[in-house]
Parts: sequence; structure tokens; C-alpha cells
Amino acid sequence: MPLHSAVNSGDLKEDKSTPLHFACSQGNLEMVQLMHDMQPERFGRAVKAADILKMTPLHRAALFDHVAVVEYLVKQTAKENLLNQKDNMGCTPLHYASKEGHLVAIDDLIHLGAKINPKNNEKQSPLHFAARFGRYNTCKRLLESVQGPNIINETDGDGLSALHLAALNGNTKIINLLLQKGASVTSDHENNTPLHLAASSNYTRSMKLLLGVHGNLLDATNKNGDTALHLASKAGQTAAVKLLLTAGAAFTKNKENKSFIDFAIDHRHTDVALAVIDHDRFDFFGLYVVMFLEILRTLFRALCVFSMLIIAFGLAFYILLSGENTHAYSTPGLSLLRTAMMMLELDYMASFNEPYTDSDSQTLHFGGLTIFFLAIFVLLMPILLINLLIGLAVGDIESVQKNAKLKRLAMQIEGDVGPNAETVRSFTTDRSKDGNPHRG
Repeated sequence: MPLHSAVNSGDLKEDKSTPLHFACSQGNLEMVQLMHDMQPERFGRAVKAADILKMTPLHRAALFDHVAVVEYLVKQTAKENLLNQKDNMGCTPLHYASKEGHLVAIDDLIHLGAKINPKNNEKQSPLHFAARFGRYNTCKRLLESVQGPNIINETDGDGLSALHLAALNGNTKIINLLLQKGASVTSDHENNTPLHLAASSNYTRSMKLLLGVHGNLLDATNKNGDTALHLASKAGQTAAVKLLLTAGAAFTKNKENKSFIDFAIDHRHTDVALAVIDHDRFDFFGLYVVMFLEILRTLFRALCVFSMLIIAFGLAFYILLSGENTHAYSTPGLSLLRTAMMMLELDYMASFNEPYTDSDSQTLHFGGLTIFFLAIFVLLMPILLINLLIGLAVGDIESVQKNAKLKRLAMQIEGDVGPNAETVRSFTTDRSKDGNPHRG
């Protein structure tokens, strides 16, 4: 038979796989037994042979969850210690069984003496593999082993623990399992916490789990001074940004003097910027403060126009009423002040009626002309101005209310975004003009 000849001759394929590799990959226990029975010595050499990836037949059997083959190989090579042999990536059979979630193979490998925490070239253990690839039952089985408490917080070459890897890949069940088992929340070599990684990948359920147990992670910073909010904004993860804002994340700057808003602007993450604008995070009364300031600004512009009328009427009343008994119009300055106050309180009897009816030409030189100017003043100043302001307030209130939120945000972050302040103001102005922008 060609296969038997291959075993006898030690013939190898291009990837250095032996027929025993293929038989173990396929789970063909009968063929494996036949190879052993025909040539025990050659079988002993073949079972230790590694392919181009330095995977032994035992690696292949564990990878494809062929439990019977795994047990047979281990039994036949008990003295060779193949259970912990590593391939070119430093992985043992237990690594591959954990990656694929082959529980029976894992149980057998551990029962037969496989080390539970061997490290590959990147210093990752089988638990790291299981957490990374979402193998909940595998994680549970490894953690419930005798060595479980000793491996739960082990880190890989980048300082990542199983909790980091579960958070990075959004494996919420594993996160919950690790937290229940007492996993420590540590930082990797860049000082990133699991929350940093979950936020950067937009895994909001994982973020809620972590914050529910470790609220102190909310504003934790990495080596660059970035919080989870920074990384979520930088990656354009809108849902994560909203969650962190709702949780009360602080608006801080990193070591490059950048806030999370800077990242959204620099990377042109429109959805993130719009989410910040629309988020009801800020003070409830802030909206009305901005509305008040906007209406006050409109009033100021209106008064600038009406100031010419105030000056005109003030000087006219100075000429006409300079001899009036109260001396309210005795100088141009006092006359201007009294004219401005007349918009609020006219005081008709003392200032106009008494001088007009006292039959003294010295107190009111031009009675008819004065009354005529008064009538025009009343029409133009109090009545016209008040109605104009009411019209502005009523007619523009919807627009003011709509844009106040944008203006409030611009005011809130203007001190934080530095050189990008003008960009934020332009962004909010453009959005208020567009009405309903395309969100892309």
C-alpha cells in the first residue's frame, strides 16, 4: 500500500507533513493504529516529526478535536512528552484545542498531563486564546482547573490579560466570567485598560459590564494621556462615545493637549461630532442661558439702530424743555438720559402736562410743538420698539431654540479645542443652516 510504503520510507510532502499527520488530521484512528502495528520504530519517529509549521501529529489531532487519536498518541508516546511540544509559533496542542473550543480534547490533554499555562512566542497561554476567540466553556474549564486561580491574571508579551483580550473582541460572557472569578483589572504595556480596548472597538455591552464593576476606569488614562473617550472618538465609535458621555466621562486633554473633540475633528468623524452635539449631557439651564444671550444680542442690535432716534428726541426735548421745573432736560446729557428712561416710564403729568397747562411761557416755550414731538416719540420709541422686540422674540424663537444647543456646545468646548475652535464654530453654524444634514 502506498501509505504504508510512505511510513516505511519516511516520505514527506512539500509542507513536511507525514502520512501520520494526515491520518491524525482526519481522525483516522484505525489507520494510525495500523501504522503503529506495522512499524513501531518508524512510527515512534513519525509521531515526533514536525511539519513546516513544526506541528506534530498530536498538534493536528488536538486542533481538529480528534480525542481518540489524541489519547492513542499520548499512550503510545508517554515517555516522549509530546503533550507540551511546541510548533514554530510556540503553541502546544492545548493552545489549538483551546482556540477551537474542543472541550473533550482539552479535558483529555489536561488529564494526561499537559501543562495548563504554556506560553507561545507571544507569551500567550491557552486561556488567552480562549478569551480572544470567544470560547466561553473553554475559559470556564481552564479557570476551574487546579491552576485556574494562578492563570486568570497572566499577561502576554504586550501586557494583555485574558480580560483585555475578551474586551478587545467584545466577548461579554467571558468578561462576566472573568469578573466573577475575581480577575484583576490591569493595564497593558501602553497603560490601556480593558475599557480602552472595548471603547476603541465599539463594544458597548462590554463597556457597561466593566463600568458596572469598575467605575474608576471611566477616566483612566494611558501613557499618552488618552481616556477611553479619547480612543472611542479617535476610532469614530459613535455608540461608545455616547455611552461614555452618558456615564459622565470627563472632558480632559491628553499629553498632546488634545481633547476627544479634537480627535473627532482631526479624523473627520462627523457622526461622532453630531452625537456630541445632540447628547443631553450638559446643564439643563444652559440651553436657556444661551437663548437669553441670543435674544440679548438681538436687543442690543435693535437698540443700536434706535439709539439714533433716542439722540434725536433727546436733543429735541433739551431744546424744547430746558426750562422745565424738574430740570430733567436742563443739559443735553440729562435730556438723553431722561428720553431713554421715558421708554420705560413716560411720566407725562410732571414732564409735559403741568408745563403745558401752567400758562407759564418760561417752562414750555413751544407747547404745541412739544406735544407733537411727544406723540411721535410715543409712536416710534416705546410702542414700535416693544412690538419689534416681541416680533423678533416670537418670530425667531423656534430658530433660537434650535440653534441654542449648537451654540452652547461651541461655547462649552471653545476653551478646550484650542486651534480647532473656529472649526467647531463653523461646523455648528453650517449645521444650523443646513437644517437636516446628511450623516455619513
